[in-house]
Amino acid sequence: MSVKNEKEAIEAPEASYTKEQFLNSTKYSYQDKDVLSALLEPEKLYTAAEAQQIIEEFKNKEAE
Repeated sequence: MSVKNEKEAIEAPEASYTKEQFLNSTKYSYQDKDVLSALLEPEKLYTAAEAQQIIEEFKNKEAE
């Protein structure tokens, strides 16, 4: 891979998805989908990393 191609690969933006796409994904468990359903905004786009972070923050949150 040339240096130019390596830079392009590094700078390529991560794909973004809608709330509905996450809820239809087979990647997430039913519990994770419940979290995403409650916390993601309908018209906003999220990366997979952002969605995973939202799930992890919710799971690690202390009960009130």
